[in-house]
Amino acid sequence: MASIRTIQLFRAARSANFVFSLVTLLFFYTMALSLKVPFWSVMGLSFVASFIISYVNFWSVDLKGTQYEQVIRYAVGVSWVVALVGAVLSFWPVKPFMGGLMMTSAIYALMGVLEQRLSNRVYLEGLMEYLVSVVIIFIIGFLTTSWLG
Repeated sequence: MASIRTIQLFRAARSANFVFSLVTLLFFYTMALSLKVPFWSVMGLSFVASFIISYVNFWSVDLKGTQYEQVIRYAVGVSWVVALVGAVLSFWPVKPFMGGLMMTSAIYALMGVLEQRLSNRVYLEGLMEYLVSVVIIFIIGFLTTSWLG
């Protein structure tokens, strides 16, 4: 009976960790975009922050450590994609908070899908949820951007 409670606590802790990671990254990406630094600086900052957070999240999926190489590969891949999104948003006349939200939605989808993949629970409904949420956030970001300069 106690082992059942432990599993439920573990699932709740992973969900809370995922949400807190996303909130932390939202603030960090917003800060990185508001500094008005060159795009390569935004890329570097985004890559480092994304790698640290995504590595911890992927590592927590399999605490036994049997998928270590895959965890590293996923963390580097997610970080690289988010760094590229950050570079694009550096040139896009988007407000820093909206840019941070767009970057956070990208890492939300990538980490969510890859965490499902690590735990061997990939379902079409989950994939569609992640895809639709990213598309909606990017459409809102595009519509709220002031292109007048």
